[in-house]
Amino acid sequence: MTNKELYTRCLELSYKIREYRNQFIALLPEVAARELYLEHGMHSVYEFASKLAGLSHDTVRKVLKLNVDLGSSPVLKEKFLKGEVGWSKLAVVAKIATPLNEKSLAQKVETMSHASLELMVKESGGHKSGGAVGFDRHEESLEVFPVKLHTKTMNKLRVLKHKLEKESKHPLAWEEALNLMIQKLENSVAKVPAKSKVNNSVAKVPAKSKVNNSVVVATAKKQPTRYISVSKKREVLEKTEQLCAKCNNPAEHLHHQIPYSISKNHESVIPLCKAHHDIEHHKTQSYIDRQYQEYKRVALRC
Repeated sequence: MTNKELYTRCLELSYKIREYRNQFIALLPEVAARELYLEHGMHSVYEFASKLAGLSHDTVRKVLKLNVDLGSSPVLKEKFLKGEVGWSKLAVVAKIATPLNEKSLAQKVETMSHASLELMVKESGGHKSGGAVGFDRHEESLEVFPVKLHTKTMNKLRVLKHKLEKESKHPLAWEEALNLMIQKLENSVAKVPAKSKVNNSVAKVPAKSKVNNSVVVATAKKQPTRYISVSKKREVLEKTEQLCAKCNNPAEHLHHQIPYSISKNHESVIPLCKAHHDIEHHKTQSYIDRQYQEYKRVALRC
């Protein structure tokens, strides 16, 4: 067995250990309910878990509490009982889980780290909300903007929004779509050169000239790329003193507030720590999931 094969085998077994451990932990509430431990000469479920799996008293206590806390969240409880997700992640989101947001939370516990989930819950206030998941503190400053639009105008907005969704390859909330429309308009205005006069005469385009019998060719405009230049990185990091733009932890990622696939520039880049970067890529997904089908249906009618 080579070193590579040995490492691969160890990795496979480590994943199985984690999977089996989660499945064993998920069985503990049922073991406690049936008092199965008594049939095998043990006086409590804590002793049962300790002897069979080396689990501490505190871990078993938290698992039994989690089983109760997930009583009104069947989607999360199903993940717990199947051992699909670690119990500690579920314990974090159980504090804010409701029937309206549990599907969104179920997706988050699968893709987000434990530290990111803790930060997300902390910034949400750590309490259950009657509405859908809303972890973005920006929502606190939302305002209703009542305006009556002509049917043709509204249809045009729907068409534009649908085009933006095609460009970004994912559904957009109306606020996101409007912000992108504004951004595109600002970019187009900024690109229009001001009219200039030189001695009150129109500048003439020079004819092709030859230097050493070769035609001088204008340099093509440099195409935008996803690569962020060193100077841009330095500029962005200097603004926050190399700290996360949302907390005082060291910055580890540069995040595009407006996706590069849409903006084609790096003007919206901000530095973020690992946890906040994780949150930024997940916080709007639940809102998108709720409204995508309705927006798509309306847009397709146009």
